[in-house]
Amino acid sequence: MKYVLFIGYICLFSLNVSSQVKHRGCFVRKGTLMKGSVKDSYTFLPLSPNDPLYAPTVQVIVEIQNAFLVYPVFFFYDDKDQNNALATDEIVEQKGPDGTILFGKRLFNREFIKTAGGTTIPIIMAHEYAHLIDFKFGALQHAGVKRSELFADYFAGLYMYLRIMRGEATNVEESYNSFKSMGDTDVGSPDSHGSPEERYDALKTGYETAKAYAARNQNMNLNMAINEAKAYVATIKLDDHSKVPED
Repeated sequence: MKYVLFIGYICLFSLNVSSQVKHRGCFVRKGTLMKGSVKDSYTFLPLSPNDPLYAPTVQVIVEIQNAFLVYPVFFFYDDKDQNNALATDEIVEQKGPDGTILFGKRLFNREFIKTAGGTTIPIIMAHEYAHLIDFKFGALQHAGVKRSELFADYFAGLYMYLRIMRGEATNVEESYNSFKSMGDTDVGSPDSHGSPEERYDALKTGYETAKAYAARNQNMNLNMAINEAKAYVATIKLDDHSKVPED
């Protein structure tokens, strides 16, 4: 079983989080980092394997990697007041050949208190891993920020249904609401990640698509999932100034 894990310490009692700050779920190309590396730009936080959060986090990482066929390293990090997570194609460890995932401790804290055991957290993790599908397989080929984000939301919905099928604790409605709350109203902005309604719809459509495949007793492999997600985001209307990711 292939997985790589570098997890950061999470202060579960640091819950002074502004309701005005949104999780953006960004992706970062290596060449766009101001300091040249995620290790220079962000503070990584260590976590002992003895921490009770270690084992369940490993379980989620292995499950997502096996489903998405991407193998980055995963860190928790200090997201300060941003409530953020991000994916990058930068390889900071050779054991993570497909890039790096960073998950903010404040984002974790916020989501942890929403549902028992933070059942929305694995769905947000899946969103970040889905960006690496684009990086690794060239799934979208410069589709713009909004479509890239909604592509990742769609894949998070596919993964959410996988968790349901495996009997893992997942609050579907809370996940829908969480992604809806992450939407923005930056109409016309090149950095828009999608409106609240668009993010809600992308997650739900991914979930319902996976459910429909299961109802037909049809297995969905990764190529089929990519094609379904691409077809979905192709229907999303882009603003004239939607930013195209840089190489």
